Amino acid sequence: MLSDAKFGVSKAKWDAAKKEAKSIMVERAQVRGMIAYSDLVSQMNAFPLQPHDPRLFHLLGEISSEEDAAGRGT
Repeated sequence: MLSDAKFGVSKAKWDAAKKEAKSIMVERAQVRGMIAYSDLVSQMNAFPLQPHDPRLFHLLGEISSEEDAAGRGT
């Protein structure tokens, strides 16, 4: 049986974290600001992440790929 978990996190929590991160980054981009990983993860609640957690980099990579595929990449 295949698990729906990514990096030990359920698909639901993973997707919720992606939604949170994207929302936070879009809000910051609207004021042309940057955000440190530490600030980003401190605002996320789906599951605990640290600023240099490898899972964060995978999560951000997925967001980037999805945004590019939707024509919103830079």
